[in-house]
Amino acid sequence: MEQTLREIFELVREVRHDLNGPLTSALGNVQLLLEDPALSDPEVKAALRDVESDLRRLAAMVRRLSDVRDPDADARPADIG
Repeated sequence: MEQTLREIFELVREVRHDLNGPLTSALGNVQLLLEDPALSDPEVKAALRDVESDLRRLAAMVRRLSDVRDPDADARPADIG
């Protein structure tokens, strides 16, 4: 069971890391588009706001993955170096 917990933690850590970069990039690009004065079509802006909202929701879920605790964290000595 301990090995399974370790594998789950590693998978969560990798997923968190791999999703965070593209989410941050996509959210930043959507925000830049929304600030562009040349973008005046209200339907496009509404669609971009929907995308922004969904990206924020996904980013919050990825942040919650940080709450997953390393099963070995309590067993390791603290790094005080």
